[in-house]
Amino acid sequence: SSDLFIVAPDAQTTTLYGTLEVGEDDILLKSHDGQTYALNTDENTMAFSGETYAALSEKLQDLNGKDVTVVASMAMTRSLPPQTYAYYIVENTENSPVYMEISEVEEENGTVTAYSADGRYKIAMDKMANVTPMKTKNIVKALDLKKGDRIMVYSKIATMSIPALMNPEKVILVESSADEFVPDENIETTSFLNLISGILPNFDASTFKDAVGTLTRGDLAKICYAILK
Repeated sequence: SSDLFIVAPDAQTTTLYGTLEVGEDDILLKSHDGQTYALNTDENTMAFSGETYAALSEKLQDLNGKDVTVVASMAMTRSLPPQTYAYYIVENTENSPVYMEISEVEEENGTVTAYSADGRYKIAMDKMANVTPMKTKNIVKALDLKKGDRIMVYSKIATMSIPALMNPEKVILVESSADEFVPDENIETTSFLNLISGILPNFDASTFKDAVGTLTRGDLAKICYAILK
């Protein structure tokens, strides 16, 4: 998209829009502005289509040639095409969810308002409204949402303001900010190793595996940016 939005300085993700092209050895996104991106994925990359979601590996061929939204890492290589890690790939349909990385949460008079890091959206929910957690069976309420959480919002009503106000019909907590300190769930580690391997083909990136296991996504992004400079 060519629209400009204010992005929170500590945002970990960016949103790309275009057509997905699945090859034998690569996954490309031909964006609406003419740029091409090479997408790195792994077993943690999720695909969303309407009300359903599954591991990308199960839906990849179904998404080939489709118009999609890709939630990707802010860290990208300077190669052509640039490489980045894809967290979520959403098929763009009439009932597709809107992705939000939460930059701010407010509670007032029993209403929780959460703002997206890209400045596009905000949602307003009763503080006791249910939120569906994707990774656990814990009960999550709107009042549990916090900065850094990543959510998918299903809403058919949005104001034309910036940010657009949405009244959600359903919210899925795809990843809690608390998860970034859990090594086994730190999916950015894969992105880091993929980026290093792409930049330095002769470098044994596996030597970093233990070193980066306990780093947060923010730490990894800073390391990637430092290397790309």
